[in-house]
Amino acid sequence: MPPAYNNDLKWRIIYLHYDGYSLLQIANLLYISQGLVKKVLRLYKKWGTAVNPWQQVRGRHKTFNQSDMKGYGYSEINSRAVKKVVFLYGKRYTLLPALTLDGIIAVDVIEGSYTKTKFKEL
Repeated sequence: MPPAYNNDLKWRIIYLHYDGYSLLQIANLLYISQGLVKKVLRLYKKWGTAVNPWQQVRGRHKTFNQSDMKGYGYSEINSRAVKKVVFLYGKRYTLLPALTLDGIIAVDVIEGSYTKTKFKEL
């Protein structure tokens, strides 16, 4: 198995790319293959990092995997983190507190949700 490349080298690829160097120029300047340059840039565009977050470190367990991150809102760059929550059916209650600088002075609890007419009736 070939040795892993240093993270400093990977970040240097990204910086050179954003400084306007072409893929061929970066590969020739750093004495690496164009495939590595493409791989690092693709990884950076997708995840925003030069290190593959899903790659397992030798001799250790993974820090996290894709199924672990689903509940924490981790997502790709330029995409929203979505967490789906199970909708529970049953009775719903709405609390309407009256707040002052001294704290809550009154609370109204109704079943369901407030509407404009229910609010005006109070």
